[in-house]
Amino acid sequence: MDYRTKITAEPGKQELFINREFDLPVALLFRAHTDPTLLAQWMSNDYAKMTVEKLDAQPQGAWHYTVKDPSGQTFNFYGVIHDIEAPVRLVRTFQMDSQQGEPSVQLEFHTFTKLTDNTSKLTTQTIYRSNKERDDMIRMGMAPGANMAHDRLQEVMNQYK
Repeated sequence: MDYRTKITAEPGKQELFINREFDLPVALLFRAHTDPTLLAQWMSNDYAKMTVEKLDAQPQGAWHYTVKDPSGQTFNFYGVIHDIEAPVRLVRTFQMDSQQGEPSVQLEFHTFTKLTDNTSKLTTQTIYRSNKERDDMIRMGMAPGANMAHDRLQEVMNQYK
C-alpha cells in the first residue's frame, strides 16, 4: 500500500525518519503537536481514545498521554521535552510502558518546515536504543499507524485553517 507518510530506515542504523507534507500552515502544524486539546483530537480515533494527562511545552517540560483501547486497556506514553522552538522544532524523549518489563525509550527530533504559506512538512527523526528495537517497531505496524495518525491530523486541523 502506498502511504502519504513515508518512513525511511537504513539497515544497520538505530534511527528512522518519518516524513509527511500537510496542507496546513507551519504554525498550525506545530500547534497540533503542542496544544493539548488539538493533540487529543487528532490522536484519538475509532479504535482508541487518547487523553493528554500533562503537556508542559517548554524545555525540561514533562508530557504524559494515556490511550484507552475498546477493551478498556490503558497504555501510558510519557517523556521530557528537551528543546522547543515554535514553529520550527520539538525535541523530546518518548517512552511507553512495556508488557515485557523494561520500558521502550527513544529520542525524537520533530522538524516543522514551511513549504508555502499554506503547506508544511513534518520530519521526525527517531533514535532507538538498538537496531532490533527500531526494527521491532517497524514490524509492529508503524507505517500504517503513522499514516492513519497523520491523515487524522490533516482532517482535524482543516477546521482550524
